[in-house]
Amino acid sequence: MDNPWLNRKYVEEYTLLNKAWDESAPQEVDFIIEELSLSPGEKILDIGCGSGRHAVEFAKRGFKVTGIDISPHQIELAKKRAENEEVDVEFIVMDGLQINYKEEFDAVLNLYTSVLGELGSLANDLLFLKKLVRAIKPGGKLIISTLNAYRQAWKGNEKFDPVTSTVEWRAVVEEKLYTGPVRFFTPQELIIALDFLGVDVLSVYGADTPGELPLRKKFAIKSVELVITGRKR
Repeated sequence: MDNPWLNRKYVEEYTLLNKAWDESAPQEVDFIIEELSLSPGEKILDIGCGSGRHAVEFAKRGFKVTGIDISPHQIELAKKRAENEEVDVEFIVMDGLQINYKEEFDAVLNLYTSVLGELGSLANDLLFLKKLVRAIKPGGKLIISTLNAYRQAWKGNEKFDPVTSTVEWRAVVEEKLYTGPVRFFTPQELIIALDFLGVDVLSVYGADTPGELPLRKKFAIKSVELVITGRKR
């Protein structure tokens, strides 16, 4: 899939459109710290970190943070954010499928449908989950938020393929068409995959808009986002 995140204009438009999300970062980080029982000084990997709103907030709380994103333009913004806040964060331009850490992090974050579900195939999604779990220390934690497959059936979305759990995503940027499958998940699918990879699921929540993570909303069929936390065995 040709990736729009490599297009600077797409990133600029996306960042401007979602500027309000920055305001929710402190509350979301509070939630993640409490939910995963994290302590300052621990190492965190934020995969699909975007412009660094969570990564920088964690660094401000005393955590050692590595942020990874496929978009060099997002990483530019993230580095500027860290510089402005006077914190040290390691930001790396990298495809999520290229991570190769082994038991290095106390917690791994993959938030807001970044990477998982956008890798072009189920095989790539499963490989990404395997690499994500491999990066966590034994006893370490993870949090994933991704798109809820049940909602598409509930809405009666005719573009949703119930066999592959995908929708064909399309965007036009500077007269260039970007298209590719976006995969949706059910809680049970992720619970089974994570259990196979050695992760015990701790909680399952739903969210409908950015900033709702701290609400700990009960997952429902119509939830936009599926939020899962877990501990590596």
